[in-house]
Amino acid sequence: MLRRSLSLAFHTIKLYLSDPAPLMVFILMPLGLMAFLAPASRALLLAQGYPHAGGAEQAVPGMTVMFSFFVIGVIGIQFFREQGWGTWDRLRIASGTVEILVGKIVPGLLLLLVQLVVVFAAGTFLFGMRVSGSVAALAVIAAGFAVCIMALTMALIAWCRTLDQLNVLSNVCAILLSGLGGSFAPVSELPRWAQAAAHASPAYWAMQGMRAVILDGAGMRTALSTCLVLAAFAGAFALLAVVRFNAREVKGSET
Repeated sequence: MLRRSLSLAFHTIKLYLSDPAPLMVFILMPLGLMAFLAPASRALLLAQGYPHAGGAEQAVPGMTVMFSFFVIGVIGIQFFREQGWGTWDRLRIASGTVEILVGKIVPGLLLLLVQLVVVFAAGTFLFGMRVSGSVAALAVIAAGFAVCIMALTMALIAWCRTLDQLNVLSNVCAILLSGLGGSFAPVSELPRWAQAAAHASPAYWAMQGMRAVILDGAGMRTALSTCLVLAAFAGAFALLAVVRFNAREVKGSET
């Protein structure tokens, strides 16, 4: 089982590397947006009592979290294209459903982690963001958030019948969940209805944890409590995926 899963994982990684343009876009675009958002974010952070903030403390984690949602489409397209290429049935015959899922989920999770780390690190370097707390705690929160996004990806793949549906829903999730979560502006600056709804977004908990580490000097305890909430979201998304996923279902792979 492990050998077949690893073989499929390496094959999926090769597919990602054969067309790196989508991932490069989702690395370069958030960096460009950080340049526009950091000055405005500085004023908001100053008003919240952070006199030494430069604005990157809000813009960098905000854009990193937001664009991780867009990677859902990059991961999901590999599931749908296997059917378009006529290779899905061959995979299903040669390997069990669990082996296929492991071989697809592991590369997708690695892709998410690479995107999170590269965007966060590049944003920190380019815009001079200083982290008051534990860098290791930030890494733990990023890993927990990547797992949560991967679980959401599998839920969307399971419930969407066509690639177009997946693309639309992943974009809606990116804007709605990251916006409610505070990617554009601190949640305290949002309308009251949005502040109330923000708790239903995993982006909110990731952003709160990251802000606590970056601005307030929080450490591993905050990271672990954040990851517990993200794990609850991931469990709910995984349950949705398990309820609906059917390896024999024919998916529409054309856009």
